[in-house]
Amino acid sequence: YFNWLSAVDWKDQGLEVLCRVENLEAPLVVTMRTRLTAGETRCPSLTSLYRGADWMERECYDMFGIVFEGHPDLRRILLSDDWEGYPLRKDYAVDTPFAPYR
Repeated sequence: YFNWLSAVDWKDQGLEVLCRVENLEAPLVVTMRTRLTAGETRCPSLTSLYRGADWMERECYDMFGIVFEGHPDLRRILLSDDWEGYPLRKDYAVDTPFAPYR
């Protein structure tokens, strides 16, 4: 079964997408990793294989700006639609002003 999906920003080396799948019948855990080259923000979606990847891919889109091609509803899930930038990327300015939450 699909367990989780996340991303890491390695700054100059680009973004990396990681996901974990497990087999409960045989004690098997597989962590898959794919590195996106610097400046690349596109990755194939896993939602056609694992429906549970839906919200996790949306979260990575929201926080890292990774576009999951083939995702059925790729839009922000945590931040407001007018939010600028991607807070978990290394190039995001920590002192970026933002509108108060309403």
